[in-house]
Parts: sequence; C-alpha cells; structure tokens
Amino acid sequence: MRRAGAQSSDDWARSRGWSDYPGTVKRALLVTMLAVLALATSSCGGGGGGQLSQSDFEAQIGAILRPLQGSTLQNLVLISAADPEAAINALKDGESKLHEASSELASMKPPDDAVQPTQMLAKGVGELADEVTAVRKDAERGDFARLVRFKVGLRSDPAVLEIQDAATELIKLGYNIAGEAP
Repeated sequence: MRRAGAQSSDDWARSRGWSDYPGTVKRALLVTMLAVLALATSSCGGGGGGQLSQSDFEAQIGAILRPLQGSTLQNLVLISAADPEAAINALKDGESKLHEASSELASMKPPDDAVQPTQMLAKGVGELADEVTAVRKDAERGDFARLVRFKVGLRSDPAVLEIQDAATELIKLGYNIAGEAP
C-alpha cells in the first residue's frame, strides 16, 4: 500500500526519462545504481565515518606526517631572529600547520591496535604546536630567547620524544606511516 503523495517506482522512473524500460528493468537499474553508489562511497572512505582500513589509515597518516617532517619542522628550525617579521610569520605558519595536524590525527578512526599510538601522536603534535605558540607570543613582544632555546632543545623536547615513541610503536605494529606519496 502506497502512502498518499508517494511516487510509484514507475512514476519515479518516468520522471528520469526511463519510460521506455519495463518495470523490472527499471528496478534492476535502480538497484544497480544504488549498489554502485554504496560501493563507491565505502571504497573512498566517505559517508560512514567508520574505522579506517590499514591501507586507508597508512595513506591518511602519511599525508599528515610527511609535510610535518618534510617542511614544517625544518622551517621552524631555520627561523632566524635577524628578520623579526619573517620569523613571526614563519612561527604562525608552523603553529597553524601543527595545530591542524594534531586535530586531524585526533579525529582519525584508526584500526584498533593503532588507536593508542595515534592518540599519542595527536597529543605530541598538539603539545609541540602549543610550544610554538608560546615562542611566537614571545617573538611578537621582541623576545627571541625562547626561539633559540626551542631550536636548540627540539631534538630532546618531550613532545618530540612522544611523537617519536608513537611513530616507533606504529612501525612496530607493521604500519607504513610514511604512506604512499602523491
């Protein structure tokens, strides 16, 4: 029994220019289109927001970590107080990228065995972003001493060590955290 105002499948098909097809073929086409749409949505990771497969996780985490390692952290180390305005702009850029990466990591839905190390990564990157924020604020006041201390101590910084520990754990679990490069 059809609800009042509801469109029959034949009416729906006619509205899409399928009036030449018999009802069974129309229904088969509709079911096929829905199946293809569901398959496309699930294979590209969209829609459901569920747990990531290992390959999707590796691709996403690699896409987040590669720029951090390849340019963001290197640029922070290369900042010079000789040009205060450029230094502050570079700190703002690094700060923004680190906060964004931390947020992306925190919102990921990794495979079960990768949840804890991924959370550690997000926490470490967030803490590093907070440190860069503090360095930037001092630099905006004309005090670059914290920038120097940050650069000198970056290798042994607790946030960096937490990031390294989390990355090592993911590698031990068999994850390729570099992901596939574009």
